[in-house]
Amino acid sequence: MRPSGLSLLTALVIVSLAGCAQPRREFPRGMLCHPTYVVGTLYCHDLPDAVSAGPSEMTGGHRAGDYPDLQVGAIRCPDRAGDFIPRVLVLNATATAAGPFDVVVDFALETVNPSTNRPESMRFSVTRRVLGVPGNTRVPVDFGGLTIPVIENDTLTISVTVDPALVAPDWLLWGKVNETDETNNSDSRQCDPVP
Repeated sequence: MRPSGLSLLTALVIVSLAGCAQPRREFPRGMLCHPTYVVGTLYCHDLPDAVSAGPSEMTGGHRAGDYPDLQVGAIRCPDRAGDFIPRVLVLNATATAAGPFDVVVDFALETVNPSTNRPESMRFSVTRRVLGVPGNTRVPVDFGGLTIPVIENDTLTISVTVDPALVAPDWLLWGKVNETDETNNSDSRQCDPVP
């Protein structure tokens, strides 16, 4: 008897979960590992020495001392139909400068196909590198010429995570930048239908 697609999927999920349940000691110390889009696969790379030493003292995602505090400063929505150029500002809300970090931006576009008059969804994610942010400053995220074609009545939701959290072998690594508040790095905006 041939196994059904659901049986194969269930077996794949169980094998993947079993792989996640392996003891953490099997991951080499000083490596950062996070899931990839391939089920059951981890992507690993070396951590900088300053990070692999371990996290700073922190309680509930908050850290005392002179650290930056990265936040989503602003998310721009389309104001008319046509090629929309996304604009996201990252804010450093303290006087301490932040070093390089990533920004992950998820786009969810709900539209109606003009040919079929049926609703369609388009979702994609972009990760961009920010080289740093001086204290008490907002900087734009460079999308490298990305444009999103929008038509009348499209709805766009933009979700942004600044310095996203990653999982390291022996601890939760909050991101590449140690911050005073690691809990305020995400924001989302559901844009009004395009006029």
